[in-house]
Amino acid sequence: MGVQISAQMVLLAQSVLLGLAAGLLYDLLRALRLRLPRLTWMLDSLYCLALAVGAFLFLLRCSGGELRLYALLGAGCGAA
Repeated sequence: MGVQISAQMVLLAQSVLLGLAAGLLYDLLRALRLRLPRLTWMLDSLYCLALAVGAFLFLLRCSGGELRLYALLGAGCGAA
């Protein structure tokens, strides 16, 4: 079994899109946190839980359950 560069590039692009979606969700929740400061801890907890579940399911489905560093770096760059 050889290394498939095209499959790795697709996974990297998908992880960047996942990071963009995570950053967009964070910005959307920021508007709620500014209006309701008492719910900041709950909204942050909800965000972290949603991101953890989303990243877990993404890595489980798209990379075959293997933790790939470039996928995590791509998601981080997409969120930035």
